[in-house]
Amino acid sequence: MWNKIKQWFVDTATLSPKKSLIMSYLFTLALLPGLAQLKLDFDVRIWFREDDPKIQDFDNFIEKFGTENYVFLALVSPDGIFHQQTLKDISDITNQLWKNDKVVRVDSLTNFTDIQSLDGNFEAFPLIRSDFNYNDEEMSKLRSYVLAHPMLPGLYVSRQGESAHFLIRLDKPNADQMTHGETIDEIRELLKPYKNYDFKIVGTATVVDELKKIGFKDNILIIPLLMFFVGLIIYLTLRNYMSVLLVFQVILLSSVATLSIAGFMGLKLNNLSAMVPSVIMAIGITDAIHFLAIYFLQRKNHLDSAIYSLNKNYVGTILTTVSTSIGFLSLGTSDLLPIRDFGILCGIGSVLAWFYCVFTIFPILMLTKYHPHANPESEGTVKFPSPVNFCLAHYKKINLFFVVFSLGFAYLGIQNKVNSNPFEYFNHDLKIYQDNQYMNKSYGGFSSFEMVLDSGKADGIYETAFLSKVDQLEQWMRKEIGVSYISSIVNFVKMFHQADHAGDKTYFSLPESSEKTAQYLMYYSFNLPANLDLRNFISLDQQHTRMSVFWSIQDSKHYIEATEKIKAKAEELGLPVMITGREYLFNGMNDYVVYSFIDSFGSSIITIGILLGFLFRSFFLGLISMLPNIVPVLFGAGCMTLMGKPIDVGTVLVGSVCFGIATDDTIHFLLDIKKMQGKELSLADKLNEVFSETGFALLSASLILVISFLIFLIADFVPNYNFGLFSAIILGIAFLTDFFFLVSLIIYFSHKKIIKI
Repeated sequence: MWNKIKQWFVDTATLSPKKSLIMSYLFTLALLPGLAQLKLDFDVRIWFREDDPKIQDFDNFIEKFGTENYVFLALVSPDGIFHQQTLKDISDITNQLWKNDKVVRVDSLTNFTDIQSLDGNFEAFPLIRSDFNYNDEEMSKLRSYVLAHPMLPGLYVSRQGESAHFLIRLDKPNADQMTHGETIDEIRELLKPYKNYDFKIVGTATVVDELKKIGFKDNILIIPLLMFFVGLIIYLTLRNYMSVLLVFQVILLSSVATLSIAGFMGLKLNNLSAMVPSVIMAIGITDAIHFLAIYFLQRKNHLDSAIYSLNKNYVGTILTTVSTSIGFLSLGTSDLLPIRDFGILCGIGSVLAWFYCVFTIFPILMLTKYHPHANPESEGTVKFPSPVNFCLAHYKKINLFFVVFSLGFAYLGIQNKVNSNPFEYFNHDLKIYQDNQYMNKSYGGFSSFEMVLDSGKADGIYETAFLSKVDQLEQWMRKEIGVSYISSIVNFVKMFHQADHAGDKTYFSLPESSEKTAQYLMYYSFNLPANLDLRNFISLDQQHTRMSVFWSIQDSKHYIEATEKIKAKAEELGLPVMITGREYLFNGMNDYVVYSFIDSFGSSIITIGILLGFLFRSFFLGLISMLPNIVPVLFGAGCMTLMGKPIDVGTVLVGSVCFGIATDDTIHFLLDIKKMQGKELSLADKLNEVFSETGFALLSASLILVISFLIFLIADFVPNYNFGLFSAIILGIAFLTDFFFLVSLIIYFSHKKIIKI
């Protein structure tokens, strides 16, 4: 039955070329409507299922307190901000920001409400006069007052007074916007007339938008260069333009078909799944080069060469497609949706790449009768220099070298840490990175998380015992964790208590009476505009209160360690607490993402090893087929440690992708070895005969892939840079392990009579 299926594929591709092409193109056209249904989503919640407890906590927070999606804007003035025109400009910018329909709240110096007690009565008044008419002495006093204020420095103004800060809270983006990019662009446009200042913009919404923009920008630059160099290398390797066009067609059709299927399946593209076309490109090149290299190596006519290439590569490409698909589809069980979608799409793309190789490459070659090297007089093939003689002479040393080499780099790899920092995804020359550095230096950073504290009963937030515990937690976080700013109702209560005692700073503390606390907070809410009151700090039943914490910790490892310490301290104080926020979700899922990849990687190694062992009817051949492909991944892991690159979503993705690609070459080689069984040839002659054909295809595919991935080194988006760098390194080492380690292992086990060739 298998032979009949194989013969159908060969006959259809070579004897019915028009039928094959029409089938391929109609299949692609039928899928095209799916592209229109393809959606993009870069929000952090796409990494979680809707029933995930972390998402449920986040949604509960939003329901109680509203959005926590901030943009942090700093206005930097060369002469400081305490000048009439600068204060007026701050006020104008604040008012204009309010007019944006996606902005739900803006807090700045010019709309901050201060409290004073006059004749026993509280009076709320603007911190900055609306006429901005200050003489020099008044301006000096204002500066001193603001910089000494317990709530303003570090949040609304830098501690030296050279910049003012706007906290801009955004509503959810529209369904068709994906991110807040349009709103952030509108904010930048609003700032253009104010040329006397330097503006710094950071915040989760800004980072998400910049990641999307810079990823697209890199693709616009990299993809044309990638196509040019891939085409150039294919031409230099195979010495004809037709191969270039045929490989490009496979890449294009398989990528379009895969993305179209994603649209029909309702899968969304994000920063991870946007890498799918690059993976399909690599798989498509590998399959196509194996078919084309064998085709053009033959000195037969175009039909005989095609039939020979298809027959020789059929089982190998089927196996590599199955093994690669298994590896990627193993990610489909992940609870993290982008990983699941990435695995599913790469698995589908692997199958489609093979389909288009068979049913477009050979039909076009048959219709054009293109074969520049055809020579019917010759039945031989172009010989390829092999490393067999070298391996026969030194196989023990080679095996020892690779074993020690692998163990050494494996040791280095396990010394690395799982960690990520979104700002380290940007080239350090980019403005967003520099803006972040400024904010960390001048304000102590605006990385953040949200805390919900439960008083245990309705109206419980007014009780002094509860607020005292909250205050203790805040003081501990400032001292032990080093947070830069905490925004909570505790600050407002303390501000009232100080005002209630004629502004005496020693009374910037909580009152002893719960009734006083309730009085203070009710007065503040009733005497402010609805959009500036404390509703975003207090739940409707006054049982829960919100605490927004800002700090300079941005890498996931220290972020999670610090938040776990905070949870433990809250528990010690008897404070029920829930921590959430987009940054918390992002940093919290990093370990889970990495370990999901590692689990899937391990399971794919076992599954593919068993599959190949069954195919070759030899446990040791199955084992051998895995070893040369694990070595390059271990080397890549060690290199990451040596280069100071932590393990994150991007770097661990490289291992999974490269393992799947590297396994393909090993399978092709071992299948040709298996065909040698039974031939009356020496081991050396058998291995040399394999290299005479397979060696050229392996070298060509590896060279094209390594140089192609090196193109990613021009990327501004650091994950793209890392993806290209480590893919090139791992695939380069994979070529060497196939040529030397795999051959030496076969020689060793053959001499030991463990395997028979």
